[in-house]
Amino acid sequence: MDYRDALAWQKQVTPQNRASIQETYNFDVFYFSRLFGPRFTAQNYPLTARFFSKLSATANAMVSQLKNHYKRPRPFVTHPAIHLLVPNEPGYSYPSGHTTRSRLSAMVLAELIPSASREIMRTAEVVATDRILAGEHYQTDVEAGRHLAKLIFRSLNADPSFRHDLETLKASSEWTPSPSLHPQQREPIL
Repeated sequence: MDYRDALAWQKQVTPQNRASIQETYNFDVFYFSRLFGPRFTAQNYPLTARFFSKLSATANAMVSQLKNHYKRPRPFVTHPAIHLLVPNEPGYSYPSGHTTRSRLSAMVLAELIPSASREIMRTAEVVATDRILAGEHYQTDVEAGRHLAKLIFRSLNADPSFRHDLETLKASSEWTPSPSLHPQQREPIL
């Protein structure tokens, strides 16, 4: 089933998908600049860059443990009909690290800008979908990444140190006022 789904997804790839796949390949929190405009960069938001770099490292540690436990080969490795559309990444397929990081980042951004939570989550979903289209992951890898992000987020929310760091970021000049949705992004992305 996973193979058929991955193959069906990849057969739908359009030139627009290919461009998106290349963009999401290097995902970090500033991918969300497509929502908040071109000023949402690491240079303009250095505290945000540090906070989300630490957040990504936390997610990566969990993802790496699970990948090394399950050792599921990537779809393009197992199935010659599935083509890799991005540079090859070392490692295994399950769970999707990009999905975990983008969903976790989205959940935190939604805490910072609750009024944009719907658009933020949709943007994270583009990252997840692109991983299937790129031939890097199966649907179940992406689903596991979504679930893992929720677990990490719950765990971090129970950590007073994380809550303190998040509240400090929220009160910083970078987030007071918080970035608002870029006018072109008020419509659904998908």
